[in-house]
Amino acid sequence: MMSEDQLQGVFEGVSVVLKLQIDLSAPDGGWQSTEDLVTNESLGYIFGFVDGVQQALNMNDTDTKIEMLVAVMVTLLGEGVGAAAAQKALEMQRNQDFDTARKVAGQQAVAFIRDKKPPMGLSHILFGHPLDKVYGLDSNGA
Repeated sequence: MMSEDQLQGVFEGVSVVLKLQIDLSAPDGGWQSTEDLVTNESLGYIFGFVDGVQQALNMNDTDTKIEMLVAVMVTLLGEGVGAAAAQKALEMQRNQDFDTARKVAGQQAVAFIRDKKPPMGLSHILFGHPLDKVYGLDSNGA
């Protein structure tokens, strides 16, 4: 089981990696609203990245995993939008776009931890690239 300090470190690391992708994809003048970041694909990616990191680190406590997901969403999107987005993400797992993005993110999270390969799927999603292009980046080793 991970200590509180270790959990905090994982949370901070995940948040920084995802925030960097959001910042890199921001339009000139920045994002008008954090609600602009909430799509089926972006929620799937955030959910999948958090879950992928948790799986790679053998985190098994469901409550801790959900708490971390909510904390990451709130950190990225603000309290109101983030909490609603976390709830929506937990309910959307049967949505095809959400699920595809979730899988891509999980793969990229594991590649980041194991191979230090920078994940960029969220940026591509926020730039408006189709999910097959995001997936293609991952599957082609780019």
